[in-house]
Amino acid sequence: MIAVGEFASDLVAGARRGGAEAVAVPSREAAFEAALGLVSPQDVVLVKASRGLALESVAERLASGVAAGHGEGATA
Repeated sequence: MIAVGEFASDLVAGARRGGAEAVAVPSREAAFEAALGLVSPQDVVLVKASRGLALESVAERLASGVAAGHGEGATA
């Protein structure tokens, strides 16, 4: 899980208690970079966020970047 926003650290703490890998990042750009390093073209990614954070831009960039062959540690 990659968490962004005011309560990111709380979300990460809860996810880790449940056994998930999780990281808090400070921005949309950091979320994109973190996700790009974790996903492969065949992966399914859920982006759950409030509209105020505008994380749809991360989803769009991630879909484009992975489709273009980026991912698994690559940068766009």
